[in-house]
Amino acid sequence: MASVKQRFFRGGIYHLYNRGNHREHVFRDNDDRKFFLSKVDEYCDRDRITVLAYCLMDNHFHLLLRQDGFAKVSAMMRSLMTSYVKRSNSKHGLVGRLFQGPYQSRWMNTDERLAFASRYIHRNPAKFADIRTYRWSSYRQYLGAAPGMADPGPVLALFESEGSYTMFVESGPTPEIGRRGAEYGQWGDRVGSTGGKFFLVQSSGRIAG
Repeated sequence: MASVKQRFFRGGIYHLYNRGNHREHVFRDNDDRKFFLSKVDEYCDRDRITVLAYCLMDNHFHLLLRQDGFAKVSAMMRSLMTSYVKRSNSKHGLVGRLFQGPYQSRWMNTDERLAFASRYIHRNPAKFADIRTYRWSSYRQYLGAAPGMADPGPVLALFESEGSYTMFVESGPTPEIGRRGAEYGQWGDRVGSTGGKFFLVQSSGRIAG
């Protein structure tokens, strides 16, 4: 169920995502969400993969993962998807395909792509909920408001301060879900850098953070 021709390697960081078949719900209740995240935690721990960010919506999910060992991210995803689909179909009396196809993955080959991918993931609920309190996202960990399995350190290290990351996430428009390239900053905002640290450059030219 891996994305076509994606190369996974030790130290690589990847944005992985999938959507329900016909855009239908893949998480029907909080028990489904808890089970999915418990399996992410279990299999990532087994395969030495660090969860950098995540978000679960009703009909899709996003994961931002770093492969720390030699076990491939693809093996972890195979275990995760197989386990979740079997359990969901059994619990809800479903048959056939739960997801629209194989999960998709993108390699975060630059710090800028990583920064924008984390922003995109954490802003996913913005049209429907307060992202600061949304339960099924790692953003609360980035704010220091809740414990969890994600490690915010590698992403926050790209910014001058936690406050500048918060402003980076919460400023500007909500990216259009599914728009090609939107999660990587191609919808109007720009990122500047100084001393290897990022800051958001708003349309006014002022530095946020």
